[in-house]
Amino acid sequence: MCVCEIIDSVEENQYNVSRHLKILICAGLVTERKQGRFVYYSITKSADKVHKIILDLFSAISGDIFDADAKRLKTRLSLRKEDKCVIGRFGKKMK
Repeated sequence: MCVCEIIDSVEENQYNVSRHLKILICAGLVTERKQGRFVYYSITKSADKVHKIILDLFSAISGDIFDADAKRLKTRLSLRKEDKCVIGRFGKKMK
């Protein structure tokens, strides 16, 4: 996902999202790649047992907040063209 897609989905500011992504990258849980003017982030494949346990814990989280984030993410990802982010951050809450 592009950072602007994450920001719009979790309704958090860019500084906080970028800071958390940096921590996840340093921990080896997330990778980044630059494509044009966008940077895309993805979850790394499970390399060891601890990594797998962490990913399993995240996938087990549920609740209204995560459901709302997932709904916004699905809406945001539907705006892609040829599976690429084409617009920057909305700058306002998504419905």
